[in-house]
Amino acid sequence: MSTRSLIAVRDNGVIKAVYCHNDDYPEDENDYPCNGKILREYYNSREQALELIELGSLYYIGPRIKPESGEAHSMDEPNFEITMAHHRDWGEELEPAAEYASSDDLYDDRENHFAEYIYLFDNGRWVFTDGFAEQPNWIVL
Repeated sequence: MSTRSLIAVRDNGVIKAVYCHNDDYPEDENDYPCNGKILREYYNSREQALELIELGSLYYIGPRIKPESGEAHSMDEPNFEITMAHHRDWGEELEPAAEYASSDDLYDDRENHFAEYIYLFDNGRWVFTDGFAEQPNWIVL
């Protein structure tokens, strides 16, 4: 079963968010790297976070955003070190980032994506909240 999330970046006053399908726990599960840790360690600048969001909806994230020239990476031949994007790597139609006016609006939309966690890059750091809580409780990663 998948653990879904929304991954978002506040950019010029607007929050941009994409859906991510797998491995969305804040911390590693059974020594398996999960999104909270990967976001904190590998996407820790506004530019890196925006580059990730620009891929559109994601299947999972990896430490690397894209393959090197000539390096194999696709739905049929995944490299788990590289982020898997539905559009780029599966050939699906691009689902661009949704835009929200506030973190409350982002949180309110979580049920439309069955998001168990919401990650937000804001003010130079990642925060997250549990998507099942009645109200958001943003915690620094």
